[in-house]
Amino acid sequence: MKKPLSSTFFLLLLGLLLASCSRDPIDCITCDSRFVGTQDTIRKVLIIGIDGCRSDALLQANTPNLDALAATGAYHYHVDRGSYTWSAPGWSDILCGVWPAKHGVTFNTFDNKHYDQYPPFTETLSNLWGCINFGSFVHYIALNNQLLTGAGVRVGVKDDEQVTHAALRYIEDCNPDVVFVHLGEVDHIGHLKGFDPSVPEYIAKVEQSDRFAGELIDAVHQREAKYSEDWLIVSVTDHGGTMSGHGGKDDVDVVRYVWMIFNGKHIIPGEILPEPAVVDIVPTIFNYLHISVWYSLPLDGQVVGM
Repeated sequence: MKKPLSSTFFLLLLGLLLASCSRDPIDCITCDSRFVGTQDTIRKVLIIGIDGCRSDALLQANTPNLDALAATGAYHYHVDRGSYTWSAPGWSDILCGVWPAKHGVTFNTFDNKHYDQYPPFTETLSNLWGCINFGSFVHYIALNNQLLTGAGVRVGVKDDEQVTHAALRYIEDCNPDVVFVHLGEVDHIGHLKGFDPSVPEYIAKVEQSDRFAGELIDAVHQREAKYSEDWLIVSVTDHGGTMSGHGGKDDVDVVRYVWMIFNGKHIIPGEILPEPAVVDIVPTIFNYLHISVWYSLPLDGQVVGM
């Protein structure tokens, strides 16, 4: 006669079943790009964007993952993010590699955008390679709807944990070339409580973002160990802030000047000098990927950290 299942065992089994069901699969929209690495590894890119994270808050908070990324990579904590200190212009600067005078975005409405002339770098890559496997996972959903419309996989949800877990599934289950992850809860709490290291809730969200960043960093390192891949990891923020916000505070140092980190096998470790700007990210990515035509593009930045 079979013994009945104990209640403890039954609950454990039920929990395992629920956990397995909760991991929704990612639809791996893939393409066969023409990009072939010039060495033995295929180079890929992960961008971790943490919206509204002040440099001094990042340095004060307990952020072991981003600290380790900077310690073995190239970094700077006083990076010019340009004028129009709203999120839409900031992410446009970062992902297009040009200032608002070219891409046209000066406010969060995305009015007067000129992405047809000055597109995000992923569209340039897609045109050069025929296509790219690109996933965009964002808290700020307008980025997917307005700027990153060419992403094969686009997930937008106002919950950083869900954003991170969707991105992790994509990294683990698919074959990505470029992954963009936007975490927005630091910015959200900044608007509620203040953008300042003296605000405990703000620091807590910075530390939460670091934990999520650590999971993403671990995921690409696991891919590097398993496959012939070489990942450039970029982490950056779009603006800082004060106790009263950020937009329209272009001349306030803690709003306009931010941080960025590059980490990869071909990055020269140490502080980036002279002081860089966020428009340097796109040229650096192109250079890392052996895109030799980058210097003929109408970009406003230059290669740094290499």
